[in-house]
Amino acid sequence: MATAISTDVLRQKATQLVFVDESTAGTLSSAPSGSNGSTEQSFATTDAPVWDQQPNTTTFSEIGSQILTQDQSTNYLEYATTNYNFLAKPNGVNAPAENYLLTKFFGATNNDPSFYSYYFANSVDTVSAWQLTDENFMFAAAGVILNELTATISKDGNLIYNVSAIASRLYYGGQATVASVSSNDITINTPSIAGVPGATASNLFFANEPVIVYNNSSGASRGTTTVSSISGAVVTVAATPSSTDADDVILPTISAASVSTLSPISMKNSKVYMAASGTASGSLFASGNQVTVQSADITINRDIQTPGLQDLTGSVYPSAAYIVGNDVSISGSFTLNAQPNQLSAASRFVDQDLMAIGIQVDNGSDQFIRFFMPYCRVTGVTGGDLVATSTVSFRVVKGAGTTDQSRFELIYDNA
Repeated sequence: MATAISTDVLRQKATQLVFVDESTAGTLSSAPSGSNGSTEQSFATTDAPVWDQQPNTTTFSEIGSQILTQDQSTNYLEYATTNYNFLAKPNGVNAPAENYLLTKFFGATNNDPSFYSYYFANSVDTVSAWQLTDENFMFAAAGVILNELTATISKDGNLIYNVSAIASRLYYGGQATVASVSSNDITINTPSIAGVPGATASNLFFANEPVIVYNNSSGASRGTTTVSSISGAVVTVAATPSSTDADDVILPTISAASVSTLSPISMKNSKVYMAASGTASGSLFASGNQVTVQSADITINRDIQTPGLQDLTGSVYPSAAYIVGNDVSISGSFTLNAQPNQLSAASRFVDQDLMAIGIQVDNGSDQFIRFFMPYCRVTGVTGGDLVATSTVSFRVVKGAGTTDQSRFELIYDNA
C-alpha cells in the first residue's frame, strides 16, 4: 500500500464494481456491505466502465463596443451514461452470474425447476453503482437504470452482453493527506495545481463514501470509516480511526464480495433456428429448424424516458424520474451464406415476413442460453437469395402472444 499521494496513472484493470439497490430512486445507496445477495452484487466486467456526464449550456451575448460579446451559462447536467460489458456465465437451471443485472434490466424472472429465464416487466428499479479503481479513485453513480442490451453471436470467443446505462448523478472520491484532527472532523490538505483554482474537500470526498486512513510513515492501516459530511477543507466522518494524525493518508475504499467463479460460455456451438410464427420454445429449437448462419446480433431496448431532465428541483442534476416508454423494441439480424442447401431457407426470408426465430449459444456439453422470439417480422434482406452472403434483419412483434413472456424470453438451461 502506498504511503503517499499517488501521482501514477490509474490502472483501470484494477477496478472493483458493486451494485446496490436504492431505497429511493436517485438517492445514493448506503456503501456496499461486502455481501452478495438480492439487493447487492459485486460484479466483474470485461473492461472498466467510464461514466460521462455533460453540462447543458446556453450561449448568450450582449452588444457593446467590443467585438467579443459571447458568454455561456450552464443550465443543468445531462443524464450520465456508460456501458457495462460482461461475460455470460450460465449456471444450468439456476440463476447465472449475471442474474442481478439481467433482473434489473428485464424486471421479471421465471425460476422454473427445469430452466431459469428473464422477460419484461412493466417497471424497473434503480440502483447505485460503486466503483473503486486502483485503490485511488472512487466514484458512485446514483439513479442508475439499464436501458439497452446488445449481443453479437459468432463462432469466436465467449458471449458478452453490452448493457448501456444512465444515471442521474455522479459522485467522485479521491485521496488527500490529513492536516489535523479534531474529534470526528478531519481537516485535509487540499491539492493545488498551478493555474487551476484550488480544490476543496467536496471535490475529493462525498457523503456515504467509505474511506480508509493509512499511517504515512509505516503504511499501516489506521482503520476504515464513512464520510458523514463535508464543509470547506473539513471532512466529518462517522468515527475517526484510532491514532489518526497529521500527514496520514485518507483514501477511498470499498467492501466488495468475491465475484462469480462460474465459467463464461463459449459461442463456438451457437445456432440459429427458424420456424412458423408462434412455434413453442420446445419445438423451435429442434434440429430440423436450424439455419446455418455466419453470425447474428440482437438489440433489446427498454425505451427508458427521462422527463425528469426538465424538473425544477432546485438542483442542476436531473431527477431519477424514469418512465418505461411504449416503444420497447427487440431487433436483430443474421448473415448466411448462399449455399445450395440454404437457398430455400434464404428465399423463405423474402417470401415470408412473419416467423419464429431462436438464437442459441451452446457450450457443446451441458449449458446453453436461448433467445426465444416466437413472433418476428423480417424488416429487410440485403444481397437477395442468390449472392454469396445475405443479411436478414428482423424485429420482434407482439403477434398472437398474450403476455410479455410469450413474446420474448431469455432462457438459461442445461442440455
